[in-house]
Order: sequence, then C-alpha cells, then structure tokens
Amino acid sequence: SNALSKRSASKGFQQSEERFRLSGTFQSVMNSSEGLGFIPAIRPPPPIPGGFFVYLLLCANGTFYVGSTNDVPRRLQQHQSGTGARHTRDNLIMRLVHTEGPFSQMMAVRRERQIKKWTRAKNEALIQGDRWRLQHLSQSHD
Repeated sequence: SNALSKRSASKGFQQSEERFRLSGTFQSVMNSSEGLGFIPAIRPPPPIPGGFFVYLLLCANGTFYVGSTNDVPRRLQQHQSGTGARHTRDNLIMRLVHTEGPFSQMMAVRRERQIKKWTRAKNEALIQGDRWRLQHLSQSHD
C-alpha cells in the first residue's frame, strides 16, 4: 500500500512536470504594462512529494532573488527570518512574486541557474507573465 502511494505520488509528479513543460504554465503576478510598480506577494505552492520548485523573491532594495527548493513555504520563512541566503539576509522584507514547478531536483536547479543569468527586464517579463516580451528579450539582436 505504501509502495502504491509512492508510485501514485511519483506518477502524479511526473504528469505535473510534463504538463508544465508542455503548457509553460506557472504561477506569477500579473501587472499592467506600465512597469512592475507594487508587486503583491503570491501564495507559495504546497510541498509535493518528490517535487521541487523555482521561486523568485522581490527584496526590499528592489532586487530579485532566485532559488529552488522542495518546500517553498519553509524556505520563504527561512529567508524572512534572516536564516536564508546571504542576499536575502542583507535585503530583508521580501515577497514571493513567482514560482514554477513542480520539477525534478535536477530540472529545478537547471531552471534556477538559467533564470539567475537573466537581465532584470527578463525577470520582470517572467513575473508579469508577458511571454511575448520574454521571447523578444531572449532573441539575439546582433
């Protein structure tokens, strides 16, 4: 019975990961095209057995922090209490503004590294859910 529930959870996780890859869905904050302005916090997704999430935080100084974890609510609490990453310890009062997943751990780390290389404009387009702008910013303009 326990093996069956683990298989079911694993199968559900794999289906969720596949759905994400196919649809490109994610939870984000939608704002007007006039810039980000005030970005409200979004609700962290609940932990999913075997699932990892990529998340973006907006820090007090206006910078973004990108991370990955298997438990976004717990990790957010760590950041807010000053026991998270150095960047969020130095720039408290952050809000969760974007999440993606669930992924396998390897895919979450890969996606985190990808987003960390992005410009602020690309991060803003991602948070706004502006797929056209995100694609435009991703193209080479040589």
